[in-house]
Amino acid sequence: MFTGNIHINNKSLRIIVAPLDWGLGHATRCIPIIEALQKAGAQVFIGAEGNIAAVLKKEFPSLQILPLSGYAIRYSEKKKWFKWILFAQFFKIRKAIQAEQVWLNKMVKEFQIDALISDNRFGLFHASIPCVFITHQLNILTGNRISDQIARKINYHYIDRFSDCWIPDEKENGYAGVLSHPEKFPATPVKYIGLLSRLKNISSAIKYDFLFLLSGPEPQRTIFENKIIDIIHQNNHYKIALVRGRPLGKNELTIKNADVYDHLTAAELNVMLASSRTVICRSGYSTVMDLLAIGKKAILVPTPGQNEQEYLAEYLNKHQLFQFISQENVNKNIFEIEIFDIQPVNNNIEQSIQDWLHRISSLQ
Repeated sequence: MFTGNIHINNKSLRIIVAPLDWGLGHATRCIPIIEALQKAGAQVFIGAEGNIAAVLKKEFPSLQILPLSGYAIRYSEKKKWFKWILFAQFFKIRKAIQAEQVWLNKMVKEFQIDALISDNRFGLFHASIPCVFITHQLNILTGNRISDQIARKINYHYIDRFSDCWIPDEKENGYAGVLSHPEKFPATPVKYIGLLSRLKNISSAIKYDFLFLLSGPEPQRTIFENKIIDIIHQNNHYKIALVRGRPLGKNELTIKNADVYDHLTAAELNVMLASSRTVICRSGYSTVMDLLAIGKKAILVPTPGQNEQEYLAEYLNKHQLFQFISQENVNKNIFEIEIFDIQPVNNNIEQSIQDWLHRISSLQ
């Protein structure tokens, strides 16, 4: 494997990495990508704002943040309204995609950008530089076959404007099931790059029986948190930790029977997970990849109405990797659920990054 720096005309490649602001998972799974880019000698810029910028700034304090507005998606409070609330935000999303195009044209000129990696941001393609689109959802599940086909058509319409599409999954025996393994692929070249995780499989003495790990957009993050707080108040038997998924929080919440953190860096979370016997968390794919990378036992609680998370929870349960329970059924009995044992899954993004950077340098 090549381990030296890759340059064009004796200057470092200048790469923007821009994650979607739909929960924190898109940001956290970009961490190993940014690390691999830095290892190869690239100069990395981060396109983000708000919570996403805060997460990545804590991991990479020396990197320049290029302010990029998010999609600001909100979920419904009730599962039955999820699709309709999302559909009602269609024109807001479309406007954000158009704004991304204007932003990227400006950034390429101002910072002499050589390439870009977009994690699920549809508008970040450019005619003059290579642009990669990262997604584990080639198939978007809506709960209806016709709307599934419409969603995939729209999805591919944007993906086909990128130079490459990277899938964070295995090509064979993947962990995202039909989401990442469609019958029909986009026209853009697709590459399975393996799992993306910021975590390492480390050893630690067990300190906590259960770790509650929150994430995702509002209002469902807070709804789930309130339910968890009630459960913790009823607990007198277990040692519990709660990580709230609030990078801009001020650590104002205290709970008598638990250790509470607004947010942890990747290194801090790595230790916290290693020292926890069981994790209770959302079934977002980035969280799932972290759990798989370290072989951590977990109970998954899908965000109500989010078909992707519901499918993943059921799919991974069927393959005896993780247990799952619906949010409405979460109560103090969650501590009694029998958990599957799993083995850590190797992941390595460095070779894919090296190959891509070599291709960029040869093209230019």
